[in-house]
Amino acid sequence: MIVTLLWSLMISQTKIANASFVTDDNVADLFNRIYGNVFLYTSRQALEGRLHDFESTLRSIYMIEGANRASQIQGNFRNLILTERVDYLFYVVTNIDVLYHNYMESLRTTDLDYILTSRAELQNFLFQHETHVMFDMSVLEQIFAPLLLELPPDDVNYLQSRIRTLRSEIEMAPGYDIGGVPRGLPTQGGVSSGFGFRYDPINGAPSWHSGIDISAPTGTPVYAWFNGEVRMAAFSGGWGQQITTVQDSIMVRYAHLSEMYVIPGQRVSQGDLIGRVGTTGRSTGPHLHLGLYINGIPVDPYLIISGR
Repeated sequence: MIVTLLWSLMISQTKIANASFVTDDNVADLFNRIYGNVFLYTSRQALEGRLHDFESTLRSIYMIEGANRASQIQGNFRNLILTERVDYLFYVVTNIDVLYHNYMESLRTTDLDYILTSRAELQNFLFQHETHVMFDMSVLEQIFAPLLLELPPDDVNYLQSRIRTLRSEIEMAPGYDIGGVPRGLPTQGGVSSGFGFRYDPINGAPSWHSGIDISAPTGTPVYAWFNGEVRMAAFSGGWGQQITTVQDSIMVRYAHLSEMYVIPGQRVSQGDLIGRVGTTGRSTGPHLHLGLYINGIPVDPYLIISGR
């Protein structure tokens, strides 16, 4: 109990400021940008982010569909008006033809009353319908032309299904937060061996390196890269003294340490001092082996800070 209190006190005194250690970027989005949507990130925070995106897309679809329906109704109204105007113009033109024909016929006679009457009928009709005849129907085309917006490619049924699924997953998902995207590495030093294929530094044989090595003097502080629960803090064969932290689908390995300040089951926050660089286990010199695993799959840790 006393040892635990001493460890907690030491960590609280040596905790570095999260504001300088991490960014506000979303970790799940970063992983997806680097690797594509292949990793299941199950924290409540990430699931709620996805739910928000799906709901926003669905709302956009509903709004666009509503606007398109209104525009179609407007277009139908335009067509009705144009039909009515065509019928009306046909009526006007027909009457003008009749009245003009009567007036021309009256001129061939000597009946002055007939001439004056037919001319007055034509003039009155033209005066009554002049503004309607001269109205440009293209105005109606411009005002009432349907404006149809392009719908997002997402299928409504698919979105509704994903939203239902995400809501049920959120109810069961842990409320933990793994923290923001780290700005840098968990210790001060340079990357001496990268992720992936390499020649083993001890026997020279081709091998696969599941993390990166950060070269630093023995005793250099090592800080928690992400929030998590300590799964292991013990000597483990070639890894030497190692700490592993787990949070949701993410596991971080800190290996070859000279000192460890945490115990299994303890929760650590991003930026907490958890150990110091060493050369324990299978090592050719003081360094920190940093391993990052998502759903058990090793991921290049350096891409986290270089992929932003």
